[in-house]
Amino acid sequence: MVSVNSLSPLNTAVFNYSRPILSNDTIGKLKELGINISSISSEAQAKRIIEEKTNSKENVNTSPQIDERLEKIYQRIKTLAMKIDVSFTSGEKIETVLNKINAKIALFTENKDNANISAIRAEYDSIKYSYEAIAISEAASYTGLDILGQTNRAIMGVKYGK
Repeated sequence: MVSVNSLSPLNTAVFNYSRPILSNDTIGKLKELGINISSISSEAQAKRIIEEKTNSKENVNTSPQIDERLEKIYQRIKTLAMKIDVSFTSGEKIETVLNKINAKIALFTENKDNANISAIRAEYDSIKYSYEAIAISEAASYTGLDILGQTNRAIMGVKYGK
């Protein structure tokens, strides 16, 4: 905040510049989050903004497109699992269920129990390939965001880690 304290006879103003006092910790957190500290007027405001930004970062989920694709894959997995009599709970990870299905297919192959084993194997491979493609895509997007964050910290001069 800038205020004029007095005017001198030589028509010059004496300005008093006072900066809101923010702790070094708060300034560091604001810089880390990419927030311009010149727009902050108090420590309380800064803490509120930090809390909002932190909460919004924690609530970030995968994109809706990935969720829709995972749901489709999950439905395909359920259908295939019912076909070959593999049971699983809704809380199990997709990788675990895929491993169970693969083990059952391997058992069918060893015992030559099922005439459609090649069709079932093809469906399993298709599901697994689709799932891995989504996982790679998701990992790449997080890597990109991490690189962007590191670049922003470097530009702003914020140290990261130890």
